[in-house]
Amino acid sequence: MEGAAVKVGGRWKIDPKKADKLLAQNISPSKKRQGEVGAAKTRGKRKPKRRAKSGPKGKRKPPTPAEKKRVAKEAGTEDLSLYEAELLEKQYKAALKKLEYEKASGILTEAEAVRKAAFDRARMLRDGLLNLKSKISPLLAVEQDATKIDELLDKEFRQLLEGLSS
Repeated sequence: MEGAAVKVGGRWKIDPKKADKLLAQNISPSKKRQGEVGAAKTRGKRKPKRRAKSGPKGKRKPPTPAEKKRVAKEAGTEDLSLYEAELLEKQYKAALKKLEYEKASGILTEAEAVRKAAFDRARMLRDGLLNLKSKISPLLAVEQDATKIDELLDKEFRQLLEGLSS
């Protein structure tokens, strides 16, 4: 409530406009839609407790406030309001869902698979070019006509490239 409440003498004075603005920035969007502002509408209703997921060695300790601040600072999110943080979380989840869909539908491909395929094609090209010399040199040694040599080279290069494209 920084800026919304000022201590005058021994009493606190609240600026309603500033308080409303701060409240609007920090209230959950889901509660805005439902008309809930505080715990007034949820009194008497108990939410079931969520069980914490345990790690491989049993119970995980929850992060300390200092660890939470450090992580938020590293992520560049320490100055976000509650609304902005929830919006960012929803956008992040939507982006992950989109990536999962694109991967499942075949739009996205694993980068490692692409690297391996490119490496294999490059190796095939290299091997083909190195073997081309021994394959074509006897044919070229006999020929004197430049047009005939050009046709032989063209034919061999095309065969090599067509083999790579399939």
